[in-house]
Amino acid sequence: MSRSGRATAPTRPAPRSRAPATHGLIPWLPAGALVLAVCVVYGRVTGFDFINHYDDMLYVTKNPHVTGGLTAANIAWAFTHPCAGNWHPLTMLSHMADCQLFGVSPGRHHLVNLLFHAANTLLLFWVLFTSTGRSWPSLFVAGAFALHPMHVESVAWIAERKDVLSTFFWLLTLWAYFRYVRAITWQNYMLAAFFLACGLMAKPMLVTLPFVLVLMDFWPLKRISARPERAEGKSRRAFTLENSIVEKLPLIALVLPVIVVTLITQLRMGAVSGVVNVPIGLRIANALVAYALYVLKLFVPTGLAVLYPYPTAVPLTAAIVASLVLLGITAALFAVRRQAPYALTGWLWFAGTLVPVIGLVQVGSQAMADRYTYVPHIGLCIALTWGCADLLKQWRVPARVTIGLATGVLGVLSWQAWTQVGFWKDAEHLFGHAIAVTRGNFIAQNNYAAEMLDRGNLDQAIPHFENAVEINPTYKEAVYNLGLAYQMKHQYDESARTLEWAVRLDPADGTTEYRLAVTLALQQKYPDAWPHYEAAVRLAPEVPEIRASYSNALTNYGAALGSRREYREAVKYFEQALRVKPDNENARRNLTYAQQLMMAAGAPPS
Repeated sequence: MSRSGRATAPTRPAPRSRAPATHGLIPWLPAGALVLAVCVVYGRVTGFDFINHYDDMLYVTKNPHVTGGLTAANIAWAFTHPCAGNWHPLTMLSHMADCQLFGVSPGRHHLVNLLFHAANTLLLFWVLFTSTGRSWPSLFVAGAFALHPMHVESVAWIAERKDVLSTFFWLLTLWAYFRYVRAITWQNYMLAAFFLACGLMAKPMLVTLPFVLVLMDFWPLKRISARPERAEGKSRRAFTLENSIVEKLPLIALVLPVIVVTLITQLRMGAVSGVVNVPIGLRIANALVAYALYVLKLFVPTGLAVLYPYPTAVPLTAAIVASLVLLGITAALFAVRRQAPYALTGWLWFAGTLVPVIGLVQVGSQAMADRYTYVPHIGLCIALTWGCADLLKQWRVPARVTIGLATGVLGVLSWQAWTQVGFWKDAEHLFGHAIAVTRGNFIAQNNYAAEMLDRGNLDQAIPHFENAVEINPTYKEAVYNLGLAYQMKHQYDESARTLEWAVRLDPADGTTEYRLAVTLALQQKYPDAWPHYEAAVRLAPEVPEIRASYSNALTNYGAALGSRREYREAVKYFEQALRVKPDNENARRNLTYAQQLMMAAGAPPS
């Protein structure tokens, strides 16, 4: 950007886009049918619940800034505070708007996600059609995007509003950029920059979008050329790759601060795993295998789960085979870049847009995630669809056969997506399915058990907590939850041992100290409980429940001493109970009564 704030235009005027004009009747009827199919496949989500114990609480149900709606304080919070390890204020504002309009009603929140997905489907079709002039391939890519089962997670999960919202702005950025190419003005450039900025504030994954715009210059816009061109009898310099990159520098300048903010935020919140936790060699091997699996699951979308646990090791053979396949595809598509430019563009779109989430900088505990393919798979679909369309045309396959094949593929995808949508009904179905289709999934075991615990089904919850702990003995959430479940079932010895284990895993967690103190107090092991209560109050002073429980335990112990006529000691505990919680009326009454008994017995007051 120049100092005046205007977009920096290329030093020499770029040639006008060679993209075909968009004359002719737009096939709105098939596009409308596609939106109808989206509504049919996803319509059930409006009756689904929030996914408890997995991000929906952070983004909506247990976030007072969100449930409070669009107040000035909450809007300021959205722009100044991260949520779940990311800075995405527009996403948080969209959740606030939902709560403002609908309250904490999961069906309406789901509906907004569905509407964004339908809008993205139409936008994708429109962007491809206007840039290529080919309606049916554009429609098929939009259909595969809309109905592929790997994209269910981005739509059916309320916490993934950031996916559908950021993609909405991603596609608007493409539209605005194509508008800029047709008429190179600073106003059109600034419109593209505005949509990019909005997308970045919805999800940081848009940091790769300037790279995709360079790919668009290669195909379908066909701006990049290695040869000089002639116009009106005069030669002019070709618009090269270097020109394209320079033209994107103001957009790259928008992206860089978001990358820095995201990394700092995730590091501070402990979302990024260090080299000690996940060695760089394992990250690279997992990334290579994940790339290959993302390609494979485009064709064979089976065994889909909300979470794929990170492997403890990746076989060297698998990593080598995956790398050879990826390099082979890249080399082959580069070799035919002139004959099939869409293939290289689509492949690099896929490979490039996955870079932020492929795990080289490991965020979270997943090896891969279906939601990460929401935008990258568009590139693969472009490459495959345009390639198949050209082959079928070369082989002179009748149009009705081509339409039949395309409709059949979309029909199969719709059926698979419908099935996958059903697993998102609630946490029980979602994590139960994840346990069934993955191995060693300690997080899914824990989350499924936590849902059972919330429903009071202790007999079903405890075995799954035990499975989670057996898979990963250092997973503190499962260890704590298991101790809590034992406590609720009155198995106090097992609860105390398990909670002591949880305290060792995280000595700075006041809630765990508190729960251990409660267990010991329930066993009437008060002297053992006091240090843990004191640690809980010190570590979590903002939690009223901890102070109330500590004060009540002191009162109960004082009452026990009073029943043995140890009035002087009882008074000390009643006084301490009041220091911890001054409004404990039970402690105050007991204190008064104990002091009266002391005086009646002839003992001086303490």
